[in-house]
Amino acid sequence: MFRTFLSLSSTLALLVSVVKPVAGQQATVYELLPDSVQAVVWIPDSKDLTDRWDRTLLHELGNQPALKPFFSDQQEMIQNRLMEAGWRLGVKPQELTEFFKGQLTVAWLELLAERKPFALVMIADVGADQKVHADMLTKIDNALAQHKAAKKQLQHLNQEITQYTLPRRTGQLLDENTFLATASGKLLVSDDLPQMQNLIAKLQGQAGSEKALQDDADFLKTRQELRISGKAQIEYFVRPLGIARVIRAISGKRSKNSADILAVLKNQGFTAVRSIAGEIWVAAEGADMAHRGFVLADFPLPRSAGVLEFPNAAMADVPSFVGENASSFMALNWDAQTAFWKARELVDELVGNQGVFDEVINGIKNDVNGPQVDIRNEFLPLLTNDILAVTDAKSGPVDVDSRRNLIALKVNDGAKAAAILNRVMKAEANAELLEIDGVAVWKVTNAKDDNNSEEFAEFGAFDDSEEETEEPWLNQWAICVLDGYFVFASHTEMIEEAVAQSRRGQQTGLSAQADYQRIRRAVVGLMDEQTPCAWKISRNHLAFRVQYELFRQGKLQESESMLSTLLNRVVQQSEEAAGGEAKAIDGHSLPPFEEISHYLQPSGLKVLTTHTGWEFGGIWLGRPEAEPTELTSNYEAETARIVDSASEAKR
Repeated sequence: MFRTFLSLSSTLALLVSVVKPVAGQQATVYELLPDSVQAVVWIPDSKDLTDRWDRTLLHELGNQPALKPFFSDQQEMIQNRLMEAGWRLGVKPQELTEFFKGQLTVAWLELLAERKPFALVMIADVGADQKVHADMLTKIDNALAQHKAAKKQLQHLNQEITQYTLPRRTGQLLDENTFLATASGKLLVSDDLPQMQNLIAKLQGQAGSEKALQDDADFLKTRQELRISGKAQIEYFVRPLGIARVIRAISGKRSKNSADILAVLKNQGFTAVRSIAGEIWVAAEGADMAHRGFVLADFPLPRSAGVLEFPNAAMADVPSFVGENASSFMALNWDAQTAFWKARELVDELVGNQGVFDEVINGIKNDVNGPQVDIRNEFLPLLTNDILAVTDAKSGPVDVDSRRNLIALKVNDGAKAAAILNRVMKAEANAELLEIDGVAVWKVTNAKDDNNSEEFAEFGAFDDSEEETEEPWLNQWAICVLDGYFVFASHTEMIEEAVAQSRRGQQTGLSAQADYQRIRRAVVGLMDEQTPCAWKISRNHLAFRVQYELFRQGKLQESESMLSTLLNRVVQQSEEAAGGEAKAIDGHSLPPFEEISHYLQPSGLKVLTTHTGWEFGGIWLGRPEAEPTELTSNYEAETARIVDSASEAKR
């Protein structure tokens, strides 16, 4: 979580740093880009963005002398990742800061070409000063000369285009080309010549070879459902499976697993999740950041995509067993009775064996040596569809085992749930029965060399190793039935503390904490105070402590958390993709967490299911003393304006 936060903060800081303030609002670029765009990020007004960013606590955090070198390293990593995602200019975006003015747009496109099925496009306002253009092009030229790039001059519609071709790397099959031009006060960059030619043609008032993004049905519909305001500092549009295909094509890497994950998702109907549009405010009313978005989907969702059934019935109250030290809390309502069975075809296709899902379900029911639980008629009817997730940290000095996770499923009959749990756990070889203040708790311990556990085995798609066995994700975990919930925790002590908190009651738990109440009010007020399908709060002064301190100690990737396990696997892939070891960022010089924690105000998220998809909104609060009484109503008043989709897209 800490690395994710720093990446997001550094990305915003980088975006601010690569756009220079310029007065006035200009036309959008959506008419210049083709509808083959799979993802686009647009900054419409640099002055507004930079002015607002300078007023945030996050900006102050990044400007702390002890943190500046670290944030610089983070931005370096982000720019390197941008290189991996298709940036082939040979000069980093931040190095062009002095030339960028006004709008900045980056877009990823999917092409029909088999050998190179992707393209990257960047459009940046650079003004009309020819001397500035010459200085910028000289800087780019010098940077590429260091990479021994071959240079060639082209023309299209009397417009000069410079082509750079970098030397092929070992194993590289295609030339790595970058095309750039300055036209109509804009710097145009692409790795695909036809895209460059289309941009030039459109800037000259001619029709392009493809339909414009602003006329794309999904683009228009998603923005219409979002009720996009046109007043945010950042806008984005994404086609989820499309950008996944583009990123995979750019990376050139595929999992060694037999199943093509993207093909499986397509076959199983997940293309019904069509697109996402969003807008982000910086220094909104009482918040450092505010975010609104909409996920457009075709309902009813077909085949296994039907697992995404989330009724707007998320519980509003925090259970009494959630303690005052909880760093995050999420409530979700999932239609388990219906959606569970829609996973059947997805599991079968991922495994590559039709009928394996039913075989497992029947085995659980009929195996004479197993728990003999009837999932359909005995287990699922117990679930109320309420799912909770909680994180916290052990007290005392931070170590690799400090971060803790708890998941709770609410049931309608605690006695029946406990009976089923006992039957299941008695069949678990590594389980030990404990009694904690009258609650039966099952503790499971896996030896580190025990490869028989298959928890989270499906996540093997992230691992390209050729080993046939995997370490369990958690060396220890515990489960019980408490206060009408199945409660699973990464640490037995977390359940022990939950039992004690349950006995004390809500007056001392999470819901009684002032910062929780502050962010909860803000989250409730989003989207006209409608009941959501999911909501989440993060108490960031607690949520980032463990990851931060582990990073300072150089132990982040040794953490026992599921997040760190996944991080290890992703980092390993990045190292393999880079052909060696990825650069390690040293955190030893960072100040103690207590010196910066006041910059990390609470944040929250709320999601609504609609008849056309999911609407979501999020807030990262700013200074408490600057927060207006009517934070959420002011936010909604600014962002809820319904606009005509076609005219808005062409504004």
